[in-house]
Order: sequence, then structure tokens, then C-alpha cells
Amino acid sequence: MSANDRRGAWLGGCAGLLCVMGIITLMAAGCSASALDLSYESGARPIKGTELTGMKYVNHMHEYGWDVRQRIESTFIIPYSFGTSEVGSLDGTLQVSVPDGCADRTVRWEIDVDRAPLRSEQVRWVHAYDVEIDTSVHGRPRTVTIKAEWDGGTESCPSFTLTWQNPKITMEPDPNFMNPDFYP
Repeated sequence: MSANDRRGAWLGGCAGLLCVMGIITLMAAGCSASALDLSYESGARPIKGTELTGMKYVNHMHEYGWDVRQRIESTFIIPYSFGTSEVGSLDGTLQVSVPDGCADRTVRWEIDVDRAPLRSEQVRWVHAYDVEIDTSVHGRPRTVTIKAEWDGGTESCPSFTLTWQNPKITMEPDPNFMNPDFYP
């Protein structure tokens, strides 16, 4: 093997290594921007359901449900992945369903992030109500709390159903995840 052949093989090997490292870096940056499922921590324990969809690639959708007699409060933690990326938004669908004959009752719900109110609504005169939760969140919060109550809880209107479908925290991409100056 001549000197030119060795030099070409060396340069080709370095170029290949740089390409592989670039691909790995892009994949890791994509992972740092993924959506994270919330995990139940404390309070009124919801009933958890999981739906698997898709054929070749399985997608999962979590659903938390409560039978609210008077008032519930549940806290979820945010399981962070690696990196220093910040939260972009809190996503999911909140569903309220009251029994027949109880639409005149007022249902109130609130979502807090690190004990600070993020979003709340009050509903009356509806039997079923869906709201998309797609609310911006900033920083790196630790907890999400959902609260719900109503002026029912009587013999004729014992409870209503609250369902939170696919609650997720969407992370912003972390442009500095490879920079060691950002890590303690």
C-alpha cells in the first residue's frame, strides 16, 4: 500500500467517523425534545388506562379518570430526560361528563404547575364537555396538579366523571446538550 493509499484510507475513515458522530448527535438532540408522560405522585388516585395503537410501531395513549363526588386533587411528577431543555407545553384532552339531570350543577377544574395556576375553567348547563389542553409552560417545573370540584355530591347527582387523556409535557430542543459547561 502506497503512502497516497494510506492517506486516502485515513481521510475516508475520519470522514466516515465524523458522519456517524453527526448522526448520533442529531438523534440525541431529537430525543431531548421528546414528549414525556406525566407520572402520578399523590392525592386522589386516578384510574389509569393505556391504549396501544398502530400496527408496526406501537403508540401508547394514557388516560387518567376520576369519579368526583365533591372534590379531587391529584399531583403528577414530570420525569425529565437528559439535557437542560426546558418545557414547551402541557398537552392533553380534559373531558367532563355529568349524569343526566345534573347539567344545572357547576363543575370547576384547575391545572397548576409547581403550585402556580396555569389554566382553569368553570362549566355549567352541559352534559359532556371536552377541552384541549395545549398551554405553554416555561422553565423546568417539577409537578403538575389537577383539581376539580362541583356543587353536586347529592343523592340525585352523586358524582361526575373527569378524564384526562394523554397528558404530556412537550420539551423544547436542547441545543446545549453536548456542551459540558451546562452540566454540574
